[in-house]
Formats: sequence, structure tokens, C-alpha cells
Amino acid sequence: MVKPIKSGVRELLYNMISKFQDMKEQHDDVLSQKRLCLQDIEKLTCSISDELKPHLQVTLQKLKALEELTINSESQYIKKIASMTGVSERTLRVIKNEGQNNQGIWRTPGKQLSHNTKYGQNTLPNEFRVLSKETEKTILSFVVCDSRFNESLNVVKSALLFTRAPIHFVIFADDSLRPRFNESLTRMRRLTNNQLDFELHKVSFPEEHAADWMNLFSKCAAQRLFIPKLLPHIDAMIYVDTDTLFLGPVEKLWNFFSHFNNSQISAMALEDDNPNVSWYPRFAKHPFYGKYGLNSGVMLMNLTRMRTFGWVEYVTPIMLKWKLYIPWGDQDIINIIFHYHERAVFVLSCRYNYRSDQCMYGDACNDATSRGIFLLHGSRKAFHNDKQPAFQAIYRAIDEYEVGTDPSKTLIQSMSKYFDAAAPSNCGNLRDAFLKVPIETFSNLYPIPDR
Repeated sequence: MVKPIKSGVRELLYNMISKFQDMKEQHDDVLSQKRLCLQDIEKLTCSISDELKPHLQVTLQKLKALEELTINSESQYIKKIASMTGVSERTLRVIKNEGQNNQGIWRTPGKQLSHNTKYGQNTLPNEFRVLSKETEKTILSFVVCDSRFNESLNVVKSALLFTRAPIHFVIFADDSLRPRFNESLTRMRRLTNNQLDFELHKVSFPEEHAADWMNLFSKCAAQRLFIPKLLPHIDAMIYVDTDTLFLGPVEKLWNFFSHFNNSQISAMALEDDNPNVSWYPRFAKHPFYGKYGLNSGVMLMNLTRMRTFGWVEYVTPIMLKWKLYIPWGDQDIINIIFHYHERAVFVLSCRYNYRSDQCMYGDACNDATSRGIFLLHGSRKAFHNDKQPAFQAIYRAIDEYEVGTDPSKTLIQSMSKYFDAAAPSNCGNLRDAFLKVPIETFSNLYPIPDR
């Protein structure tokens, strides 16, 4: 009697089989680019003598035929796995179908597997880990150097304002800022009755190429690329730029982890879904995600999966190859990686990373207009200059709020007052989109008592 294959081995075999699709997608992308090059060569044949044309055409046909043979079919791929493992092709196909039906998770009799996770611990294999809504703390992270201290404290304040759930902050900061963060966050922890907790880390890059990394785009911004390796004790986190503000409960954004399928390691919003506005299709000189590229100002990171993926091993070779062509630094590197691994991204709505691009030329984010802006991203200094008065109004109200005081009586009023007093702008025409989520959230947090 043949012994049944244990669940852990079935998971491993399924993972091997599922890699075929990733390989095929990469191959198809390269093949399409090569075909374009061959088409260009064919056009040039017009200027070649009639005597040489037939020879060139034969050579082109041979090249095309060779390209079609550069990757095996799935059947050949499974046959190769069967010869390596000793598992029959029929069994491998059964495992493939099982994995597609159960999202890569097998349950072993007598041993309960749970999606619930303490950070860094989970009974599910790393490749198939999915976070649950019941995770006890939301983990929020950002990186800050130089002059962004006050701005980053407003990230903390905004996250605390719209929830009563506990939040764990993981902050990477330079030597001059860590003592200031320790003092300010310790005070906030006391004032919020321990709603927040935090850990501080120094900015740290691999010694080789450290100078390149430190100054890529803006100082120390590239630190986020190394977080999966630097924080082995943490399972997942939401990373945000320091010029972002929450306008709703952070745990609602965290819950998107539970929507990941078994191939997704991260979630981000598109740079823009309009090719006439998005920077990447117009100007990028490097590969990028999909048709429009990703904006990494808000990034859900399943660190366990990213470690299994080998994330950190990708980033340095990409930086060295493309460093003259990546003006947005770490965001461009992220786009290059996900260009070749599109299935690894869960795409968020623009309401979860709302930038001035979504409103400065008119309403370009229908989801935010109908449901409200959930997370405001003041990229290109939108919180600090006069070009986007609507963004300034929201930032000013949160900046003036004092942690430990009752926000229910002042915050929404301040937002409304500053918004209405702001200079007219296209973004300012979307007043309801800016205020809808804060008002709804506060009505839930501070309900008016029945009389």
C-alpha cells in the first residue's frame, strides 16, 4: 500500500508547480519585447539589397522558432518535477488542483491550523500565511531622517485619532531623532492609556553601497526595502510615508491582509489609473507594474511572505543596474520587482492613498468621491505649501490637536473651518470627499446620547 503524501510535502510540491505560471508570465513579457525588436529589424530589411533579403528572412524565422522553445509547457514542467521527486505526474496534477481549490493550505488530521497570528509566529507554512482580522495589534511603520520629525508625529496622531484599537509603531530614525521620538511617544503612550506602543530602530543599510542607499531619492527613504530582513520578529506591517494622514480607523486598512490570496505579498494603490496623468507610462525609463505603476507611499507588507520571496536579495542588483534611471528611488525599485511579479500585488483603491494628482485636474478617484478619502498623502509637500490649500487645511487641524484632549468637540470643527477658509481649488471642490470618513468615524466613536 502506498503511503499518503503528508500535507507539508503536498504544500511544497504545490508551491513548486505554481512557480510555472510566474516563469511563463516573465517569459511571455520578455518574448513580446523581443518580438517588437524583430519587427523593427524586419522593417529595416527594406533598405537591404534584394540579394540579402531572403537570407535575413530565414534567419528571422529561425529566431522566432527558437524563442517559442525557450520555456517548456506546463506538462513538461510537471514531468520534470516528477522525475526529480519520484511523485507521479498524475499525483502532481491532483495536488495542483487541490492547491487551487484550497488556496495552498492543507489541513493535517489531528492538528488544527489557524490563520490567527502572533507576530513572527504562525502554524501555517510561511508561503501560505494570511493574516486575520483578529490580529491583536495593528503594526504601523515609517522611516524618518532630518527635518520630518513634526510631520511624522502627525502620522502617529492621525492613526490614534480615528480608532480605539491598540497600535504598535515601528520607527526607523537617525541618531538625532530617536531620543526625541522616545520622549514624545512615551508621553503619548501615557496620555492614551497605553493605546500605542512603539519600538525604535536606527537607520541601517548594507555596508557595501551604503552611501548609494542612504541618499537614494530622499535621505534614508530606501530603508523600507530592507525591513523584511531587519525585523525578523514581525509578521506583517503597514508602511506609510511620513507625509500621510489617516482619516479613518487604521484597522480597516489592516484588514486587507485577510483579502490576500496565496501569491500576494504586498498591497499598494496605483500611481494613477489614467495614462495621461500617471508618471510611469509617460516618463519611466525602467520596467514598472502593470500599465500605470504603483505608488508606494502606503504599502501593506506581509514580511513573512516577503522573506520567503527573497525580497531583500532582489533590491541591490536592481539598484545597481537602474540607479541612473530611478528618480523616485525605492518606489521605482518596488515597481521594477512587481513588473516581473504582478500576481504578488493586491491593488488598493485610490482612496487609501489619496494624493493631489487625484483632484488637482478634476475628480480622478471616484471611490474617494463616493465613499470618502481614507488616507491622505501629501506628496510633493502638499501639506506645507500653498499649492494645495485643501490638503493644508486637514493637516493643520491634525497638527493642532493635542494628544490626551477630547477630539470629539474640536477636530471635525477645525477641519471644516480651515477647509471652508481655504483658497478655492479643484481639490477644495471635493469637500465631502475630504470630510466624509472623519465625520462617519467620529459618529461611531463618539455617538450622541439619546435624550
